[in-house]
Amino acid sequence: MKTIELNKDIYRSEAIMSAISGFSEAGEFKIKDIGKSWIITITGEDEDLLRDEFANYCLGLTIANKKN
Repeated sequence: MKTIELNKDIYRSEAIMSAISGFSEAGEFKIKDIGKSWIITITGEDEDLLRDEFANYCLGLTIANKKN
C-alpha cells in the first residue's frame, strides 16, 4: 500500500476522481479529504509505478481542465 498527498491548491477533485475511474483496473484507490490536501491510498501490483503514473495523470487532467 502506498499513499500520495495531493494539494487542493494544485489538484482539482474532478481530476482526481476521473483518474481514479481511469486507473480502477490497475489497482484500488481510496481518497480522504484532510483539509488542504487529498490523501490517496493506492493498492496494486507495482505500487511505486502506479502512484507515480496516477499523480502525473491527475496533474495532466487538472491542467487540461484549467485550460477549458
